[in-house]
Amino acid sequence: EILRCLVGSEMCIRDRSMPAPGKNDAPDQAAAAYDAYKALKKQIKTTVSAQRARLEMALSAQRCWDAQAWRKLFVDNPIMHQFAISLIWGVYENGRLGETFRYMEDGSFNTVDEEEYTLPDGGSIGLVHPIELTDEDLAAWKQQLEDYEITQSIDQLSRPIYRLPAEQAQDAALETAAGRRLNDLGLLYTSDAADEGLGVD
Repeated sequence: EILRCLVGSEMCIRDRSMPAPGKNDAPDQAAAAYDAYKALKKQIKTTVSAQRARLEMALSAQRCWDAQAWRKLFVDNPIMHQFAISLIWGVYENGRLGETFRYMEDGSFNTVDEEEYTLPDGGSIGLVHPIELTDEDLAAWKQQLEDYEITQSIDQLSRPIYRLPAEQAQDAALETAAGRRLNDLGLLYTSDAADEGLGVD
């Protein structure tokens, strides 16, 4: 769970549900507190669903933020912080992925090799699509998340991807996709001197 409600007592005992009113509790106040708790849980559930959808859209649309805006949205915001620490981020220059990093729960950053990373002042930061990673880096990031027992807040690294074979790189049509209906956000195309790939969300 990304966010959840916990009820604390004077003895610091925490529970996920409201305790039953005590014999000395005012019935009307107890009922009001229970209704407020139920409303809060519903609001949190709605917020999580909405923010998850926005992050899914940001990943598919390759949305990026400058470093200052990213920090304000994902580091300083306590709700988005909970989303951010389970995801893999990249620094982009002119739309091309450079370094990748993970935002840790303690506020630090680390690399795919689990080395400490310093967030640059320049460039743009966005969610990394698995089609942008080498097979080695993709496997390493997955292993790191598994080692830390982290479940991603959105389906990021496990998204299905299709790498275009070299012999089809110059083809004008992708016959293997014939008859399939896709929207424009369902496709992510990357190309560099090393390889060419087509990613399908």
